[in-house]
Amino acid sequence: MACVCELKGRWYKSKTPVAKFPYGFSDPVVAMQDSEAGRLFEACNVYKIKGTTRYLALIEAFDKSSNWHRYFRSWTADSLEGPWSPLRDSGASPFAGEQNVSFDGAAWTHDISHGEMIRAGYDEAMEIDMTKLQYLYQGFDPTKDTRDYNRIPWKLGLLTLK
Repeated sequence: MACVCELKGRWYKSKTPVAKFPYGFSDPVVAMQDSEAGRLFEACNVYKIKGTTRYLALIEAFDKSSNWHRYFRSWTADSLEGPWSPLRDSGASPFAGEQNVSFDGAAWTHDISHGEMIRAGYDEAMEIDMTKLQYLYQGFDPTKDTRDYNRIPWKLGLLTLK
């Protein structure tokens, strides 16, 4: 399954059999939508939880609950078809965001943006080990000028569940 978010608060899914990958994707359908576009913004990924039949979906968001800083919302499901149940889905209680991320030393960003879970393997299964969660993300120094998106001084960080 491929997932895509767009700037209008919709999360789309599309499917193809592994044998036809990367071709043969079905027409995209809306898997989830939110009337506030920033709450389903971009950087969506769906992961298979190792040793279970469950899935974890992560989608980048920004809204009033995060003081307009970027964070990740999350949902779980027993199937790629859903239904998707909220896990941690607000800026006040994010999967990963300013409210629940700490730094060695001073915080160097307020935004947890575009990332990728470190996976248990390297195949199309997108499997993650919930006992060893790590998430590679990008952030930026909040004192820098960010009016020109193409000049934002992004830096990489690695979140590790403790």
